[in-house]
Amino acid sequence: MEGIDQKMNIDLLAYLKDPMTREVLYAEVLIQGILAGRRVDMEEVEALFRNKKMAETVRRYAEKAGSPA
Repeated sequence: MEGIDQKMNIDLLAYLKDPMTREVLYAEVLIQGILAGRRVDMEEVEALFRNKKMAETVRRYAEKAGSPA
């Protein structure tokens, strides 16, 4: 945890406590996975994300990568 806090220059626990910033972090993880060649189930993303803007951002990355929507 300390390594993440220092490398990313954030207080990870504080970010994970707030639902909005937690979803931003989740979206970042999904986007990094997409960029690394992984596929994402967009139905699941849209069902679980409250922040529809973040879900749409993940969708755009998935579409650019050729992942089925």
